[in-house]
This record gives sequence, structure tokens and C-alpha cells, in this order.
Amino acid sequence: MTRETPRLKRDRSLWYEDGNMVIAAAPSDTKKGLLFRVHKFILAMHSPVFADMFTLPDIPAETADPEDFYDGVPLVRMYDKAQDVKDLLKYYYEPSSFVVKRYDPQNPNKIRGLMHLARKYQITPLLDRLIKHLKEDWPQTLTEWDVIEGEVKARLESQVDYGYDDHVYVDEVFPEPGTTIRLAREMDIPVVLPAVFYHLSRLKITRERTSEITDFKIIGGRTADWSALSEEDLRCLLYGRENLQEYKSIACRPLIFSCSHKECDALKTLCSAIQVLYDSKDILTGLKDFVPKDQYTQKELCVSCWLKVNNLAQNARMDIWKKLPKFFRLPRPSDDWDSDSDMSA
Repeated sequence: MTRETPRLKRDRSLWYEDGNMVIAAAPSDTKKGLLFRVHKFILAMHSPVFADMFTLPDIPAETADPEDFYDGVPLVRMYDKAQDVKDLLKYYYEPSSFVVKRYDPQNPNKIRGLMHLARKYQITPLLDRLIKHLKEDWPQTLTEWDVIEGEVKARLESQVDYGYDDHVYVDEVFPEPGTTIRLAREMDIPVVLPAVFYHLSRLKITRERTSEITDFKIIGGRTADWSALSEEDLRCLLYGRENLQEYKSIACRPLIFSCSHKECDALKTLCSAIQVLYDSKDILTGLKDFVPKDQYTQKELCVSCWLKVNNLAQNARMDIWKKLPKFFRLPRPSDDWDSDSDMSA
């Protein structure tokens, strides 16, 4: 084979005249396949699958099937998506072009194909690096959850203060849950799922990422790619929402008490705060600063009651975090998931 075909075309950015092999990546239904002229040692050095493949002696061109050669060098057919193969080759030939920004909502789509190839061809260092990127976007401890929530809040406050001239909203800066769940399921990365499902439980299904809901984004609203979720994912989400709602009565029960001091009206104050919590779709945030100290007078809530109720609220938050896998019927992320939650402040 010496020419491009209607189904294959050379990729000019990954065509090295001194390359000793040509890769023909499979065409898709809508796009041509791609031809890459590269070097065997590059692939063999990073992938044991390719290394084993290249240990076989080359068949002389004059005795081999012409279809197994391209411009006089061996032709290797890969039946993976052409763009994924290109991304893999660029990772080694043009490493500076591979940039994964933390929290980028496009990360799951950006690394998905590369992750599948890294697993298929046993490129362990690359796979580990990509898994690390995915994990860094979603917290595994309550402390990490509070950090990212604080960053979201800070960015929103900054946008309110300085305006929206750049048209970059919170929803376009922080991780997208739907595609993350799909990728985590495909690649068996359960440790990110509890936080992702909890975040998704706070969103309305009408907040579709592809919709034009600019006014909603301006006030800091978040959306999701709901189409990326499987039927099982949606079922897990419904279980989680229901379990979280039912857990509110358990979490709130210790938070309602009366004080022996005549000047402290804790019962009335706490009942009012509990009602706000019941109406919230985000119990972790609702419990985080359950009764702000500067919001009440000593007659409404004395210092002793304030300390007691906020300590109880923090314990409830840790318990909720620990139980997220159970609430959403998810695989247990790790044996030490419970102890992770103890790291929260």
C-alpha cells in the first residue's frame, strides 16, 4: 500500500520520514481513518503489548503481502478510534500538547479515549496519571469537599463583584458530574463516585448542560450532562436522594434541645434552623455552618448551646460523608473510606 485511500488519510503532524512503521487507525462512521508514520521503539518502550508484537521478525517486503506494507515499511492496523490513537501518539511525541487542567469540566471527555487505550495496551504509567487527574477533580474526604465548595463560592462572589464580561461562569470552570460517572464506571474508579453522586443529587434534571440557561449560570447554578448516565446510575441517584432526605430526621433529632438558662431560647431558635435545613437540597452545606455565631443574640442562643449544636452538626456531616456509598448504593470505594471522613475539621 503506497497511497491514501478514501477511508484513510495521512496525519501530517505525526508523519516522520525516518519512521519504521505506519499505523492505520480505524475510520469511524463519520470520519476517515488516519495513517501515522512513527517509530517502533517509542511504542515498544512504553507498552508491553507493542513490545511483544514487535519481537516478531519482520517479513521481507518482497515476500510479504503488499497490503501489510505502506511506503516500504510495515503497516500495523489498529481498530481503535483514530482520534484516540492520535492522542496516544501525541502524548509521547508532543508531550507539551497534553494539558489537563484541574477541575476542567471537559476532562472526562478529553481523557476517556486515552484511558481506554492505556488500559488496553497496558501502558500503566499513563493510565495511573490519567486516573490521578480524575481523582484530583473530585474529593475523597470531607475536608477536600469543603475546599472545592469554598473555591466555587469564592469564584461566584468574585464574579458578582467584578461582573460577567468574560462570560465564564462557575459551571464552565468546575467538574461536570455526568461524564465523570460514566468514565469512573467504565474504568472502575469507585473512589470518585460518592462525591460525584452527592453533587448530582443537588441538581434538577432540567438543568441540562446543553441547554441555554444563561440566567441560571449567572447566579452560580450548576448543570450536568444527564445523557451520560445509565439507567442504573439514575436509579442510584434516586436511592441517594431518598436516603439523604430520610436521614435528615436522624441528623436533626439531636440538634433540637432546650437550654436550662432562662435567657437562652435554644428550642425556638433551633427549630427555625431545622426547618431551613429540611427545605435544603444540600444537607452537607446546611450543616456546615448550622447556626452562625454572629446571627443570634445570647438570648436566642447562648455560647454553650452554640458550641454544642455546631459540634453535633459536624458529627452529622462526617456521618453523612461516611455513608454516601451506602446511600447511593455504590461500590465501597476503599477499606479506609470511613477513616478518610475523620480528616474533616
